[in-house]
Amino acid sequence: MAWSAARYLDEFELNAPQWRVLAVLSAYTPIPFSELVKLTMSDKALVSRTLRALTEKGLAQVKADPDHGKKLVCRITIKGRALYKRVLPKAQAAQANILGLLECEERVALHATLIKLRGAFDLKP
Repeated sequence: MAWSAARYLDEFELNAPQWRVLAVLSAYTPIPFSELVKLTMSDKALVSRTLRALTEKGLAQVKADPDHGKKLVCRITIKGRALYKRVLPKAQAAQANILGLLECEERVALHATLIKLRGAFDLKP
């Protein structure tokens, strides 16, 4: 069912990592780069490339942290937030369609499994 995610992301000229980073930025702006890497559960190189692409599109901003020298702080832009608000309903609908394929017990098991895996990354739900 990956086609449904690809379909709505293509419409907005985003790929999956860009959408993931944009969603985290929407919830946690401003956020240190290291925390963004942790919350997206991605590697630093992928997040760095993704942020570069989002910045080039005017959807995100990355600046040096004035209090910590070399550390970076990431933010969603006004344009990025507007795009996020347009994509979110389609993302939620696609997720609902995918979860709708599962029986109630399967959804409960999937949720428990995802919570367990998230714990391996030491993240709070």
